[in-house]
Amino acid sequence: MAERLQALVLGSGYAGQGHALALRAAGVEIVGMVGRTAPVVESDLGQSRRRLVLRRLGADRTGQPVRPARPDAITASLPAIEDNTQRNWTQLAREFVADIQGEGMAAYPSFRDGWIYQEIVDAVRADQQWT
Repeated sequence: MAERLQALVLGSGYAGQGHALALRAAGVEIVGMVGRTAPVVESDLGQSRRRLVLRRLGADRTGQPVRPARPDAITASLPAIEDNTQRNWTQLAREFVADIQGEGMAAYPSFRDGWIYQEIVDAVRADQQWT
């Protein structure tokens, strides 16, 4: 029997909830959900969404997942891929897990670094005074 697929859902809004429920309906084990917008997560609406999602995903009455997420297992299960686009997404997932664990990925530029570089490139292409 094949090993059950696992997923970490990035985003706790309506789309994240929808993806989590769809993945679960397809037989994928949801090992965690991560949200980045604290005011939304902490609001009354955010808390009611969280309770709904946790109830549907199998959390206990305290709101704690039945089984805690294991970022190391997620990272270890990422495939070694030859396709450049897929490899970049895999690396992004590895960086995300390392960031959650408080580890650095110094060998690779961060998403923020890429954003800053893109701002500079856009300014140069637009011939703006960016210095």
